[in-house]
Amino acid sequence: MRNIKKEAILVIILVSMICLILSSCTNTENNSINDAGSLDISEMYQSNDNYNFSSEKISLDENEVLKFEISMFPAFIQPFEVVDRKQIEEMTDYFTSLTLIETNRNPRDYFGSAYEITISLIDNSTRTFGFTGNMFFTEGEDFIYEILYEQGIAFSKMIAEILESKHIEAGEPSFTGKIVSVNSEKSGHNISIVLKDKNNKKHQIYVKDASIMESSGNGRLILFEEDEVRVFYEKDKYINDNVLIATIAFIKEAP
Repeated sequence: MRNIKKEAILVIILVSMICLILSSCTNTENNSINDAGSLDISEMYQSNDNYNFSSEKISLDENEVLKFEISMFPAFIQPFEVVDRKQIEEMTDYFTSLTLIETNRNPRDYFGSAYEITISLIDNSTRTFGFTGNMFFTEGEDFIYEILYEQGIAFSKMIAEILESKHIEAGEPSFTGKIVSVNSEKSGHNISIVLKDKNNKKHQIYVKDASIMESSGNGRLILFEEDEVRVFYEKDKYINDNVLIATIAFIKEAP
């Protein structure tokens, strides 16, 4: 009986310690929370003396850009080029409108997916930018800034939409619809989904080896029930004669 009480006390102490740790890691400044209850990143930066918004801007003329080359690390997607003039204009506008935040932090110390963007210009020169974890924007070793979280999400969304357009142009088969069930590993990694298309027909789709791209602005790369997605799949290839094999899935809307 005494052992049981001792174990119970130990559990209570451990839970209390965990709660204290979590509360100490939580930003409790009222002006960092917006009316929707989510973190307002720009206000958080403004309230913290360690962060300063820079007057630096990226100078780039869309008329001098020949193409953008995009690579992702880890390589969830194959490198691809952007040569469409409308898309070049969109990407150039994004670069030149960035709000840059001075930082002493090193992108190499942070986990997360990263993009390398190489811009080829009409004078045969190139510029290479790095984009890491929806947080850092870099050009070489000396140009290292943080960006607003919303701008990081906007970049991922823009890249996903451009990449989706390339799959459409290539004539790859796809379904668009709502996920009605998800089969995932304990780690959270998706294995398969059941997708209900716009004609209310259900499709079983194997997604474990598929790339997941986010174009809803939600910022996550895991599929959940009720997500609106567009799934591209391998033509005439099945598992057990009825399960489609996805190559890439784009999250269009996420509740």
